[in-house]
Amino acid sequence: MTRALSRDLRDRLIASVTSGLSYNEAAERFGVAVSTAVRSVRAWRTENRVTALPQGGDLWSHHIGAYRT
Repeated sequence: MTRALSRDLRDRLIASVTSGLSYNEAAERFGVAVSTAVRSVRAWRTENRVTALPQGGDLWSHHIGAYRT
């Protein structure tokens, strides 16, 4: 599983896109995928969120709990 981008890298990525760089140019400059640049800027614009969402966790207990009764 890959690691989340650091807060500093996300801040610099967002700042470069908002200052006029294209997503492609910003992604190449910081060594990330274009889709990562798009998602990071979109999360900042729509949700005002710069930090990464939590990764991992329990995905199955709600399925098992439905059959418990």
